[in-house]
Amino acid sequence: YLLVMLLIVFFANCAKQPVIPGVPINLRATGLVGVAGVELRWDAVAGAASYDVTITKRAASGSRETFGPYNTAHAYYLAMRETLGAGEFDWTVSAKNLAGSSAAVGGTAFTLAGEPEPEPEYGLVLTLEEKQTPFSDRGSIPAIYVYGDSENDDSSQRFPSSDFLPFNYILGTLEYREDLPEGEARQNMSVQLMVEPFGSGEAKRWPDSDTEFLLDEEGQLVFGINDLGENFGGKKSSGRDAVEDPLEPGEYYFWARASWNDEIESTKERFDIVLLENPLIGSITLKDEEGKGYTTKVCPTSTEVTLVYEVSVEGGEWFSELCYHFTIAQQGEDGTIETTESGTFTGATAFSTTVTYATECTKYATLTLDGTVVIHLYDNEEATEVTVTLNTEDYDVASHSFVLDMADPTASATILTVPFSLSEPASSTEVSLAFYAIDTKCLQPYDEKINFEVYVDKGIGSWEGSFDFFDEKVILGEGSLWGNEITIEGTYAATKVSEFAHDYAYAVLDLEIPALDLATVTATMSVHDCCCEGCTLEAPCAGCGVGGNITHATEVSMQFAVDNVFFSSMLDIEEILETEGLRGEEGEIPVLPASPAYATFTIRLADANWDVNNPFLVSWSVSTEDGSPFPDISFNKSFATGTVLGECSGYATKTTLTLLGNVNAEPIPNLPDTEATEIVLTFTATTSDNANNVFSFTFEALFDTLPPTLTHFAAFRNQHINESWIEFGFSQKPESAALALTVTASGTFLYDLEDLDEIEIEGQENAYKLLTGITLPFGETITLEATATDLAGNIGFSTKTAEVSISSPR
Repeated sequence: YLLVMLLIVFFANCAKQPVIPGVPINLRATGLVGVAGVELRWDAVAGAASYDVTITKRAASGSRETFGPYNTAHAYYLAMRETLGAGEFDWTVSAKNLAGSSAAVGGTAFTLAGEPEPEPEYGLVLTLEEKQTPFSDRGSIPAIYVYGDSENDDSSQRFPSSDFLPFNYILGTLEYREDLPEGEARQNMSVQLMVEPFGSGEAKRWPDSDTEFLLDEEGQLVFGINDLGENFGGKKSSGRDAVEDPLEPGEYYFWARASWNDEIESTKERFDIVLLENPLIGSITLKDEEGKGYTTKVCPTSTEVTLVYEVSVEGGEWFSELCYHFTIAQQGEDGTIETTESGTFTGATAFSTTVTYATECTKYATLTLDGTVVIHLYDNEEATEVTVTLNTEDYDVASHSFVLDMADPTASATILTVPFSLSEPASSTEVSLAFYAIDTKCLQPYDEKINFEVYVDKGIGSWEGSFDFFDEKVILGEGSLWGNEITIEGTYAATKVSEFAHDYAYAVLDLEIPALDLATVTATMSVHDCCCEGCTLEAPCAGCGVGGNITHATEVSMQFAVDNVFFSSMLDIEEILETEGLRGEEGEIPVLPASPAYATFTIRLADANWDVNNPFLVSWSVSTEDGSPFPDISFNKSFATGTVLGECSGYATKTTLTLLGNVNAEPIPNLPDTEATEIVLTFTATTSDNANNVFSFTFEALFDTLPPTLTHFAAFRNQHINESWIEFGFSQKPESAALALTVTASGTFLYDLEDLDEIEIEGQENAYKLLTGITLPFGETITLEATATDLAGNIGFSTKTAEVSISSPR
């Protein structure tokens, strides 16, 4: 029995177990199933018992609705519109068996089209025909031509009524051709007429929202269209019965529908409303007596000029009768005479007139028209012609203006910085200059007709720069060795106050001058009132004048001197101060030598604008660390002068002053040694130039009259190793020392600074240790005499005694 059970278990475990199938591949939507569905396919997967298909509608199609999963034993699925609806869809499929399902994979999106709209039934036939048009045939699309000005919000000044007047109308014919139901009469059938702007998709009833039309006995309707009805248009006409102007230019559809049956309608027929904006064309041409033409600028070089106006008008064939009015202004010596020429014409006209001008300003000429125009209206089932008279406010068909310049511009300049003297160099870092230019009518701040030049004269390496009106920032001497570039910032104004006023241009140049040792600055404004595009200062009216003395240009300059820095202040201290005989290490405060030795100071000062012969030119002071004066010091000074060339911080020529001085740390006479001192002194030299630019520089030195003396003395003996030494300290660090150690029982022993070792003892500076090389007797008093010299050269003599103590080595 046990053997049989073991065999059953063995064969059960050895039987093949099912595994999860792999993912489907080669997913595809193979095509339409009729027009109502799509076949979704994939390759069969080994071991798969069936497949789950999930379909999701894309959000762009109106939702993210999910359908399924749908299970199928086949490697395809039919996605039908009756189940899913119309739209775009994503889909996935996974393979499955008893062991489980594979991962779902997505296939190519597919689209299910919506059901097609039924074809409309057209029971009404509509035709549109263009009538009474005076214009060329535009093809198959009929049009209503209207006359007006779309950019003029007040066109009623030209016409007595609406904004756009129709030249013609469109005749519409509507016919119902279907068989009538028994007992129906055609004349009892009503229709509604509709207007729809092209591309809008929104139709409105015509001519208003309430009117319906009855067909006649033949099932026809004839009507005229010369407006869009009350439901269209945006501008109001004047008068008691004002309605919105129904003649907005554009593209439209016109169509009809049966009032008794919403499904019966006509096709949509296209028509246009075409704006003939300013059909009258007028021209005014300006020439000289030799026939040379001018446009907007005339720039003679004389004080009188004769010009010819040639005038023409075209497009009048659409009008019954027209009258032109040609007005020429600003004539005569004072520019107040105005003349007008008038005449009637039909179709077109042309004429010329000669004018002599003797004043400079902007000249105007205008061509206006008045007359009558015939328009066509369809009203009460018939078309009528209406003659419309242009208002007494003449129709401006053309105008011409030009600038006539017969005088040079004027200009002036001033300095705005206060206070400021043009005769003396100013110690200013900011200087403002104002330039003003005026001309009767031709001043041109644009196109480089007004420009500036600033020249900085420094004797050598001078700076200059040119820039135009409206340039906001200019830098002179950019990259200067001294970092003292001049920055010019400009603010400008240029205007025409009125058509009769003068032109003017105003500029303020703000100069930022950080450091300049005497220089002359010249700023010049060049003003051109040239009327020609290519004119230059040398020949401003070349090619556009008739000869004479007028240059049409002027210049104005402003010059001043500036000195806002003492030159030496721009130098490093090493270029100003040279010393010899001072003592000490580099980086430390130097030490004055003790008497009788001297330290020598050589001080070189330079500036372009000062008086070196003034005995009070340089003042000196010596002060202690707390700022109090220290008068008890001898500083002998001598002077020498000279020049240096090539410095470009201002004028190249600098006057130099060289000062030589000797100074030492001489003890104050008749004072005891206790009055000797060691203190840091600050030497200050102050000077100024003729522009009152002050320069001070300082240097420090240690004033030391204290000699080094012994401040501490101790003696020690170590009996274990039989070694003796002494320890002592000085009031100052010695540069040299001679020591004499006297031991009563042994005699006197001599040492120097090289025999000493520096040590650290708390509370004691400048401490030393000396191995005596002899045995010091314990308990005996010994004497140390020291002769020491410090860095300044002060010599100190001092004596100390000490009792020898027993001690271990330190």
